[in-house]
Amino acid sequence: MITLALRHGRGAAEGVLARKPFTLSVLPEDGIRLAKPFFAGDHAGVVSMLDGQGTLKGAHAWLRCEYERHISSGDHHVVLANVLEGSLFPRQGSKPLVHLRKDGFRY
Repeated sequence: MITLALRHGRGAAEGVLARKPFTLSVLPEDGIRLAKPFFAGDHAGVVSMLDGQGTLKGAHAWLRCEYERHISSGDHHVVLANVLEGSLFPRQGSKPLVHLRKDGFRY
């Protein structure tokens, strides 16, 4: 299982809360540059998989997930999902991206 915090009103939150299977890309530590165009609607960096799902080019790994339940907390949904499958894309000398907020008031 995995937990996600998704901001209310974001397209990603709407898709996950629709209770359809979804794919998460595990990005390298410099991978925010991969995610920004995707969330702005540019899907040129997406590699399609056999079932129509996709992962971002340059990702460390992908996880196929299925919605289990969620709670709303402040301006975010906290989602619990089952991991159905996944795969690694080995990248030497790179660590996965970890996003930590300095405080609860800004990103």
